[in-house]
Amino acid sequence: MILLVTKLVGIIKLQIITGIYGIRSVELDLFNAANVIPEFIFTIIAIGGINAALIPILNKAIVNETEDRLKRVFSTIVNLFFVTLLIISLLAFIFAPQIIQLSQQIKLLNIENQLTAERMQLFVDLLRILIFSPIILCVSSIFSSLLQIKNRFWITTIAPLFYNLGIIISALFLRSYNNDIHILAYGILIGGVLHFLVQLPAIFQSDI
Repeated sequence: MILLVTKLVGIIKLQIITGIYGIRSVELDLFNAANVIPEFIFTIIAIGGINAALIPILNKAIVNETEDRLKRVFSTIVNLFFVTLLIISLLAFIFAPQIIQLSQQIKLLNIENQLTAERMQLFVDLLRILIFSPIILCVSSIFSSLLQIKNRFWITTIAPLFYNLGIIISALFLRSYNNDIHILAYGILIGGVLHFLVQLPAIFQSDI
């Protein structure tokens, strides 16, 4: 049931955003293109690392280690992912124009509209906001992995719902700010924070 609600809220989110900007909006195209790079980073580093290394390590620690040892292992993993993604995000923030140009050359980004100087600046601004979303979502995904190992599935199921709600809330404020696409970018960060915060009570109850 929760998965169905999450899917429906995701559809509503897309409908609201498309309704505000339209299907062929230059601003929305730039937003979607700017979000490709953070999603790519999150998928490769966070999702790949969590699925390949984190879950087996936590499983082994829960079975074989003491509670204090498990806490140290979990803390080390969180810090490692956080620091790694923070460094990557800061470098991407600094070199955003160069990354955009390189991404276009290797066809990672597909921009139909010509990038004027003004559009390029908007592209850079959006990327510099969105590039920090993988940090939040990565840490939150680590929390999700631990809760799933401890059979706390319901909270990890509703976390994506809160992520979408954060984006919807920001989208509803767009008209108050002349449809400024920057607000939508901040909404991604807000959604990530909500995805993170909704899991905190369960993490505290797990005594980690």
